[in-house]
Amino acid sequence: FRLWVSIIVATSVTLAYCAYIFQSEYISSETKLILISLFTNCLVVALYLSWRLGVERYRAFINSLRAQLQEQAAIEKGNELIEIAYTDPLTGLKNRRAIQRAFAEMRQDWAQSDDEIGLILVDVDHFKRYNDHLGHQAGDECLMILSKALSELAASRGAVAGRYGGEEFIVLCRIAGKEELTEFSQLICTSIEELGVPHPDYDGNSQVVT
Repeated sequence: FRLWVSIIVATSVTLAYCAYIFQSEYISSETKLILISLFTNCLVVALYLSWRLGVERYRAFINSLRAQLQEQAAIEKGNELIEIAYTDPLTGLKNRRAIQRAFAEMRQDWAQSDDEIGLILVDVDHFKRYNDHLGHQAGDECLMILSKALSELAASRGAVAGRYGGEEFIVLCRIAGKEELTEFSQLICTSIEELGVPHPDYDGNSQVVT
């Protein structure tokens, strides 16, 4: 029971017994005093035990809650480490390890579907010249812009986008054939060009990143 319930019940029982003994005509005054003292001491002991039990239960609850919080924190920390291990730190896309795992998952489901697995390697044209002309910070910003657009495009098609390394990206998708894969590849190229990211040292007619 809760402590306040124990106090009410134990006190009520003790008072009832004490009232009965006090009103009894067959018990001497000395015996009444002894019995009332006994009941009072029993009440004190009972309340003390109830209090101690409540304290121990509270401590057990606190320890259990602390253990649950520590376990939850450990799980969250583990998930964060897994996320870091499978995420490219610059772009936030999946890294090569995560792409390999995504490909393995697709391959496992391959037998249950008529679709094929499409793999598109995306390489930014003349990116070294971009870096040399504008600096590596601008190059990183350019990669982040491209990765965001690539991620959104991939998500709209149910595909998986990742950074393969340097200025190379990779896209995994489910396709019905080569024509669909070619169409998706062209859509990626067009979407990147439409971003209009200026390229100051492009070798060709285009002056934007392709």
